[in-house]
Amino acid sequence: MKNNLQNSPRPAFPVSGIIRRMVDQFVYGTLNSSYTFEERKFAIRYNQFFLCAILFFMAGFLFKFFNGLYLSSFVCLGSFGLSLLNYLLLHRNTYRRHLAKYSLLALVNVAIVGLSYVEGLHSGTYIFLFPFIVCQTFILNYDEQAAFRTSIIISLVSIMMVFTISPPLSTLQHLASDNYRSIFYLNCVLAFVISCLFSYIVIKENKKNEIGLLQERLFLDTLFNTALDAIFIVDQRTGQIVNCNTKAVDLFNSPGKNSLLGTTIDRWVISQYNADPLPAEVVGYTKEIWEGEVKCITGQGLNFVGAIFVSPFRDEIQPLKKISIFDITDRKNAEEALIDAKVKAEEAALSKARFVSNMSHELRTPLNGIIGTTNLLLQENILAEQKEHFDILKYSSEHMLELINDVLDVNKIDAGRLEIEKKPNNLKLFIDRIETIFHNQFHSKNIAFVVKVDPKLDRKFIFDPTRLGQVLQNLLSNALKFTHRGSVTLDIKCVSASSDAATVEFSVTDTGIGIESKKLPHVFERFYQADVMTTRKYGGSGLGLSISKKLIELYKGELKVESELYKGSRFHFMLTLNSYVEKKPLIQDTSQQQPLNSTARVLIAEDNPVNMMIARRFLQKWNLEIFEATDGQKAIELFNKGQYDILLIDLEMPEKDGYMVLNEVRESHPHLPVIAFTAASFENMGPLLKEKGFTDFVQKPFKPEELHAKILKFVRNPAA
Repeated sequence: MKNNLQNSPRPAFPVSGIIRRMVDQFVYGTLNSSYTFEERKFAIRYNQFFLCAILFFMAGFLFKFFNGLYLSSFVCLGSFGLSLLNYLLLHRNTYRRHLAKYSLLALVNVAIVGLSYVEGLHSGTYIFLFPFIVCQTFILNYDEQAAFRTSIIISLVSIMMVFTISPPLSTLQHLASDNYRSIFYLNCVLAFVISCLFSYIVIKENKKNEIGLLQERLFLDTLFNTALDAIFIVDQRTGQIVNCNTKAVDLFNSPGKNSLLGTTIDRWVISQYNADPLPAEVVGYTKEIWEGEVKCITGQGLNFVGAIFVSPFRDEIQPLKKISIFDITDRKNAEEALIDAKVKAEEAALSKARFVSNMSHELRTPLNGIIGTTNLLLQENILAEQKEHFDILKYSSEHMLELINDVLDVNKIDAGRLEIEKKPNNLKLFIDRIETIFHNQFHSKNIAFVVKVDPKLDRKFIFDPTRLGQVLQNLLSNALKFTHRGSVTLDIKCVSASSDAATVEFSVTDTGIGIESKKLPHVFERFYQADVMTTRKYGGSGLGLSISKKLIELYKGELKVESELYKGSRFHFMLTLNSYVEKKPLIQDTSQQQPLNSTARVLIAEDNPVNMMIARRFLQKWNLEIFEATDGQKAIELFNKGQYDILLIDLEMPEKDGYMVLNEVRESHPHLPVIAFTAASFENMGPLLKEKGFTDFVQKPFKPEELHAKILKFVRNPAA
């Protein structure tokens, strides 16, 4: 604001040419850039007033001198000198506002009173007081009441002094009556000219100020009415709206601005977004800024959500506040839709998890019968030629179980929870089992199946046989599916080895239909197959390679493919496997397991008769005394009637489930070993079951050696 006045259009003066430029330089050239806006405004008016004073004094001096009124001319000349001295002193640094006002007013008053006293009242010198009053009202700021009152008092005192001390005729100079008449007329003319001159300056200055105010008002109105949010100016004392912009009229569907003015803000803003009442910052008096989200109502009775910002301020007469409201209904609707979608997605995910868990449980139950019966048969006296068939049955059923687990693996991959186990296994024997599974399948299709294993790998390494077998079986299944003649080769090479680890390359090479080069980058994508005809002809879910790639990545390896159309494919990857240091086994293999030395009492709760039969056969082999319950209620009744060394509890049973049984057991026996014996499968299963109070768990279909090891552990060492 400081430089606005200097750069604004300058008022025209009733002079032209060189004189006009000199006057212009005199009025504006003395302005200092360090002045405030008020100081600059006063300086311009002061300079203009001083120019008029110069005209008054110089005209008076010339008029008096040429009319022989030498004493009067010296009064004018002396007043002019004092005025000039005052002007120069005030311009040395900055305007001393009050001193400048009163000193110049006093000098002019003294000059007029002095001339009236010297020349007498009949000369009409006092007439100059009237243009002087016009001039001083232009200089004064009406907001400064004390200064305005002081100037009025000075003017009134000067008028009183003129008519009190001035004689009708001059006592210091002898003048003829004709001279008095001519002096009176000339003073009137001169006073009129000065009044006209300064009135013109005042009109021009006021016109400029009016234009400036109109431009400023237009600028503010433009900002006010082009704002994107609705703006209300509210009287803090009454809560009534005193002004609003056009956006407020549009946003609140009002027929016009007048329908909003005079109403209270709580007519349009009804509550906070969370249904809490409006705070005092919105409906009452406030000195604090407040912002939030509110519910608003339009003139048509429609509701919308608004972001509100309340900012208090004060004008000249009353405390006000500006309330800005921006419609965020679309954003809130989008947020609510997103929340609803999130809730639905979570519900769908929960429903999916329940479905997968239930299906897993239902599928595991018959598989438990197949695998359990196969294990029982393998422990019987069977013919040598039958053992190979039973081995195939065992590994195939276990592989089927692994395929069921693939359904869970997809969910785990999506959630980033897929993990691999670390178990010691002989790598060559592991590959031999895989060869056994696929031998007959390749033989029946008349395709050569070649397995090459580096002799250096005939030892134990730490890896997950289930996951690694899942990858190799998937690659071999694909090779078998897409190869119609020729051969499939499973090649296991030792790239490098040490006493601690070995880097092993696994590869599956076939002479099948191959893959186009442009489609190779997509073969590991989920649900992807080379083309629609391939899907129709060969089937498949399109998940195998995607899961396999992720599993290999968990081993810090990379599954790669090389292929040429109609010439075959080669899938390969490299893994670094840590060597296993052989230790004395704590538990013998299932086929050589020894019965427990002392007869232990086992309570088993299982509602499926096949699972109960299989579990009973193994428990009897281990010399355990068995007590059977077919539901949760019977399990509790049996438990209350006797003493037991260990409990095997199914989780999902009629009457009462496994958790309810466990809760009643723990009330009287907090340290009794209780093993969850379940076909269920869910994330963090072990920790969650232990958190519920189970000592451990065995998942069905169970491995006999695993169940035997845990019973042996807890019966012989209950504190474990």
